Amino acid sequence: MGTLASPPIDRFNLSLCGSFLLGLVVLVPWNFLVMADDYWKYKFRSDNATDGGNSGEINENQKFFISYLSSVCNGIYLVVLFLNTISTVRVSSVSRISGSLIGTTLAMILTTVFVEVNTDSWKDEFLVLSLVIAGLTSFLVAILSGSSTGICGFLPQRFMAACLLGQSVGGVLCASVQIGCLAFGFSSQKTALLFFSIAICILLITSIVWPLMRSTDFFRHYQRIASCSDDVSVSDVSCMPYGGSRLTVFWRVFLQGWQFHITALIAGTFSMPIFPNLGYAGQSVNVDISPFLKTFFLPLACSLTYSLADVSGRYFENLRPYNPSRRKLLLALSFSRVLLIPLLLVCNLNPLKRNVTEVLIRSDEVFALIMLVAGFSNGFLLNAAFKNSPGATSLEYQEISATITVCFYGTGATLGSLLSILLLKLL
Repeated sequence: MGTLASPPIDRFNLSLCGSFLLGLVVLVPWNFLVMADDYWKYKFRSDNATDGGNSGEINENQKFFISYLSSVCNGIYLVVLFLNTISTVRVSSVSRISGSLIGTTLAMILTTVFVEVNTDSWKDEFLVLSLVIAGLTSFLVAILSGSSTGICGFLPQRFMAACLLGQSVGGVLCASVQIGCLAFGFSSQKTALLFFSIAICILLITSIVWPLMRSTDFFRHYQRIASCSDDVSVSDVSCMPYGGSRLTVFWRVFLQGWQFHITALIAGTFSMPIFPNLGYAGQSVNVDISPFLKTFFLPLACSLTYSLADVSGRYFENLRPYNPSRRKLLLALSFSRVLLIPLLLVCNLNPLKRNVTEVLIRSDEVFALIMLVAGFSNGFLLNAAFKNSPGATSLEYQEISATITVCFYGTGATLGSLLSILLLKLL
């Protein structure tokens, strides 16, 4: 069966691939929902605009829907992560992942069905319904995220790295598909249909690989080491050495790696306003003279640049692992990213409808550079925080430490979404 010193072999890298897929499915549904911006604008258009709904003035629903979506999804995501972490219900991480994969697939199928439904006569009701379905998706993804990160937390560190890499590759995949759809001239509805269909396919593949992963000797070996008994939730802490209440255990685990948890909190808070919320309000300064930039500027300079930079940041941290003893520097780096927000705010965002602030930086290159720095720093900091937080505590608490980090990141993402609404009102 293997010992701690010589564990079983991960045959065919099945557990490594499974960890990557678990990371991929956490963000792919969210990324595709956000990147279908033209589809949502088309659905909520207030005139007889053609595909995309951009021939007329942008109405309030079109302008703020992505922020509404972010706030609802991240708020639910945060609550569920918190409950998932301290839940007193004896439901194993294995069962939570399996159930959430099935539920998320069904929610995405429902979202896909409405692409072909004419909602022109009930746009306001459809907006509410879309937020409800997205909220349900977020509810299920939060369970999946907390549970899968917790499981990768008790596996060797490279499996957490694979999970995190899967999350960032999801962003690149979504941005690449978006650019491909634009290049082939797909309508916003066909693009959304392809987006959501790809998300469903990835969820189905993960649903097949996950049972195979958890049945391997390799996975069961580390599961036995991390658990007091087989198939027990991380919430069952009564048999753990610290003793006391669950909150006492969580507090002690938090204190052992609080710098990594706070880094995840700050990274989420400062990343969400930059991408996607403020970033999607950008416009090329040469839009009037370049049809290419009118179509491809945001997908290239915003979505793809941020996503590739995020992957690069995580990959760089894997190649040159951050020294976990330099925790104060990690915190300082995470706080320094706040400077990117006012810089982006004065770029060419919604230039024709600026009521409060003015455009001071009229440069496509500066806009892309801000996205590049924001994406790279986000990937680097999150990779360092998530990889090192489990190692800050003893082996039996590593799953708890990983789920606490996810909770703090979810809190930051929620705060960042709310902050985004205020920042958009400054345009």
